[in-house]
Amino acid sequence: MNGDFCKISQSMVDKYDLSEKISIVHDDIINCPQLLAEADVVVMNNVFDFYSDKDSQRKLWRFCLDEIKKKSGRLLITYPEVSTALAGLDMLYDTSFLRKLDLSDQVRRCEESLKTQNGDDLDAINMYLVN
Repeated sequence: MNGDFCKISQSMVDKYDLSEKISIVHDDIINCPQLLAEADVVVMNNVFDFYSDKDSQRKLWRFCLDEIKKKSGRLLITYPEVSTALAGLDMLYDTSFLRKLDLSDQVRRCEESLKTQNGDDLDAINMYLVN
């Protein structure tokens, strides 16, 4: 992640006193396998697309998925879908350890709560349970 974005994110964590629950780390994920090992929730939003060439993206995805699948019960939240991201890299990886969760009720409640019709944006978010 860009260092400036890390600073902004850290300021929000500090502002809302969430430092016991959220850590912002500015490093290459390959150097931080313990972060993935400890995480109960992993959020991956347009990961690697803007920062790495396709070979590097494949290496990063393989590393992340290898680490993520080690902890049953973990949640993985992604945009786009894992299968879409991997297909765009012509990458084969057995993702049978991921069970996609249905978020349609949550999307509907968010729309009602926010009084918005941005369901398409919310529908693009994917959540998986690691088996």
